[in-house]
Amino acid sequence: MKKILKKVMIMALALAVAVGAMAFLTGCGGDFDPTSNIAVFHRELGSGTREVIVERITGTQEAITTNASAAIAQGTEEVNTNVSGNRHAISYESVAIIGDSVRALSFNGVAPTQQNVINGTYALSRDFVLIARHDAPFATTGGVQGAFYSFINSSNARELTNNLGPVYNTERNAATTTFVPTVIGTQQLRITGSTSMTQIGTWLASAFAAAMNTLDGNSITYYVAATGSGAGRTIGFYRTLASDAPAVDFHFGMASASLGANFLNTEHADFIPNHITFALDAVAIIVHPSNPLTNITTEQARRIFVGYRGDNDVTGSATNAHVRAWRWEELFPALVA
Repeated sequence: MKKILKKVMIMALALAVAVGAMAFLTGCGGDFDPTSNIAVFHRELGSGTREVIVERITGTQEAITTNASAAIAQGTEEVNTNVSGNRHAISYESVAIIGDSVRALSFNGVAPTQQNVINGTYALSRDFVLIARHDAPFATTGGVQGAFYSFINSSNARELTNNLGPVYNTERNAATTTFVPTVIGTQQLRITGSTSMTQIGTWLASAFAAAMNTLDGNSITYYVAATGSGAGRTIGFYRTLASDAPAVDFHFGMASASLGANFLNTEHADFIPNHITFALDAVAIIVHPSNPLTNITTEQARRIFVGYRGDNDVTGSATNAHVRAWRWEELFPALVA
């Protein structure tokens, strides 16, 4: 009898633990529940991806008050981790780095594809910008920086960029010629900036080094640091980042958004950094794969990521913006239809 009671107690305890675990994992496991609150994840300030989202859903480059209740994800990896681990989450990231653990939504009925970026129908597209040091212009620089600039303008870089997901900017340069390496000795290419561009920056640097090292006399290595678009932009004005210890003398910065008139006019109005838009990219609003939603509109995105001022005004504003937690069923009633 005691053994039976002991087994019953153990089974009851196991059941209680399982129920508790299910309750704890609400939103992280089980089925998608449209009555749940939308878990919003924004990128950090200085993120080019965040700037694109806020600018395109508000129609302005001015400072906009974003949803203060949103959690902040530092970099693309945190975005992916948070959304893939929460069935009720929503965020945004580059299409080039979206894996199977999250799913991209159409925006205003248009899918975030290369073709729709090229034909201009996808509204959440943005520039991939390569920025040179202010004291080392692209066209007049030799060594590893000049060699990499030649590589970026080659058919090698165009094909690699297109294969990775972004669209090479052929309007700037047709890039029809094959890269021809030259002997420059032992040097390291150093790039820093946008976390959305870390993958493409690493692949381009790796391909460049491999091509250069086919020549005797070359020993080319590379270092790509994921520090964010804000840090990448500073390379146009300074040679090193104060946060680096020891300081690293970078050759290029990466920014996953255009430098923008607002940035130039407020921070460095005296000159424009040496920069090129070498590729275009699509930013996708993403959800967990279990979420049945397939499309989001500008108005819905504004309410989620920025806020609104009233039932008839969803433009968002730096002042008087009404921010609240939304349930999925409130903004997307079709999910419960």
